[in-house]
Amino acid sequence: MPLQGKDIEGIHKLADSIRVIEGFTENHGFDGSLLNVKVSSGKPTPVEIKKLDLQLIGFFIAALLALAAVGCNVYFDITPKVSTLLLLLGIISAGFAVMAAHLKFKNTGATTIITCFLLAVLVIGFEIYTPREVADKAAEKLAPGT
Repeated sequence: MPLQGKDIEGIHKLADSIRVIEGFTENHGFDGSLLNVKVSSGKPTPVEIKKLDLQLIGFFIAALLALAAVGCNVYFDITPKVSTLLLLLGIISAGFAVMAAHLKFKNTGATTIITCFLLAVLVIGFEIYTPREVADKAAEKLAPGT
């Protein structure tokens, strides 16, 4: 009674074709993009905590230090030696601010604007040039012959 009237040879062929995987390594029109698909687990992703942006923090600290040096020179009655030290501190701080800005933004235009601004503040704040002279020199460099 176990296999009465059944096609035993057909069952053997079917069993052999199931056991042996034929054409396993063939590519049937699939490309690598199927392997790059991100599958979601259905769970909400946790909010990532961003690292401290050290370049931006360094930029702000250096720029504030340069501006503080100018502020000390303008608002406090200090000797010329201290004023010279503050100018050097301002130049060094402005240099660090420009380097940090360039590393952060990787944009030559932004770096140039920040450099011009900090240098203009330094030379005006330490009374090396007047605001009018700074504007005239900038106009000469940007638009010669005007």
